Amino acid sequence: MTAEKPITVFAFHPAGGSSAFFSSWRRVSRGIVVRPVDLPTRADYLSVGFLDSLAEETREMMQCPHVFYGHSMGALVAYRLAARRVRLGFPGPRKLIIGAAAAPHLQTGIHGLYKLADEDLVSWIKQLAPLPLSYRSPYLRAAALDRLRADLRTCELLSSGAGPTPLDCPLDILIGSEDPLVSVSAAAGWSSYTRAEFTMRTLSGGHFFPRDTGSGFTDAVWDLLKVLDRAS
Repeated sequence: MTAEKPITVFAFHPAGGSSAFFSSWRRVSRGIVVRPVDLPTRADYLSVGFLDSLAEETREMMQCPHVFYGHSMGALVAYRLAARRVRLGFPGPRKLIIGAAAAPHLQTGIHGLYKLADEDLVSWIKQLAPLPLSYRSPYLRAAALDRLRADLRTCELLSSGAGPTPLDCPLDILIGSEDPLVSVSAAAGWSSYTRAEFTMRTLSGGHFFPRDTGSGFTDAVWDLLKVLDRAS
């Protein structure tokens, strides 16, 4: 990124997580300004005006030139927020980068997961990554599962409704080579969500490939931002 035209990357975390998901990325950001977005409390997700409220709350901080990166659930939030901000007349992102997410209309694999019994939901989590402490601790597990269920329900709501609202910015997809949740064809479905350039790249790793050593994640994001910088 050039000194004259800094780009801020607003990062949206996956289901069950928080802005801490991006802590390691921030330490290796090579001068890129990375700002993880703290999403509203889980109860607020299900309110009718969730996206309008989020657009208003982030209005001032997103006046600068910016890019959205959303991972898994965060991808759905990032896309819907970008579309809503443009509709409200706010500046949209110069690029939307999607990580580990099927296109909204192809999110069938998550439907009904929030209804699973505790043990079944924990088993599902184990398919995606080593079980975090919050799900292993008897003192933290109930609250962690409540957060995850609310997030999974949010994914259903954000992936339902009308068809694609294409954005005018480039859209880039990053998927994990061993992700059991997102197929290449489901990720490719994002191509109908932009009027601009669309790219897709497969990285080494599973659903949470940004945390997999050697995935090439930060290099991939850096390359995408360098392309944006040259196009400025």
